[in-house]
Amino acid sequence: ASTNYTISEYITHLKIMESKKLIRTKCYNFTQISDMLHFDNPHYFSRVFKKVTKITPSQYKNSVQR
Repeated sequence: ASTNYTISEYITHLKIMESKKLIRTKCYNFTQISDMLHFDNPHYFSRVFKKVTKITPSQYKNSVQR
């Protein structure tokens, strides 16, 4: 199966999908999620999350809490 992603883009997408799951569990804060998924820091995690999903982690968290 072909995606139009490079390997690093594909891994980034997998990490963001996993981060969404972790946000939905409400067990971890963004710093912990950033660490668990091996982002350099929480600010970088937020930037990448927003680039991929078009919303910030906080906006995503708020959207799934309703």
